[in-house]
Amino acid sequence: MDQCASRNIRIAGGPDHIRISTHIFTQPAELDAFYTALEAGLA
Repeated sequence: MDQCASRNIRIAGGPDHIRISTHIFTQPAELDAFYTALEAGLA
């Protein structure tokens, strides 16, 4: 959650689960930022 917050990625819910909802306007760079935050948080 801290990794996402540091990248201005909003989190709803808690750290027990992850739900990602994208939209047609979601840019690939935004998804890459999420994946990077996810990897860093799981490491």
